[in-house]
Amino acid sequence: MARAKRATIFRRGDTWWVAHWKDGDRVRESTGTENRKLAEEVRRAREREMLLGTSELQHEVVRALNDPARRVAILSALEPAPRVEVTRALSEYMTYSAAFKRPKTVAADRGRL
Repeated sequence: MARAKRATIFRRGDTWWVAHWKDGDRVRESTGTENRKLAEEVRRAREREMLLGTSELQHEVVRALNDPARRVAILSALEPAPRVEVTRALSEYMTYSAAFKRPKTVAADRGRL
């Protein structure tokens, strides 16, 4: 019986992996990324390869990640926002609350925070 032409992603440690069937054998390969969205792109590329019958076709994202200069640019764009001091974040939130919430809700928020 032929296997479905589907691929799945899973995590091993912090890295995402793709699993699929090729010539009756289960193939597991690392996506080389910790980002789930990029791993989903690799999974879709593997499914496309299986449906079209192509082999070892690399998706644009994988080629970009293999290029060191482009890899740095991609990973720097995916970095989390810089950390903000708690007192600054609290004052910004209270300013927002005062503008958009009722006074009683603002007082309740201030008491909890």
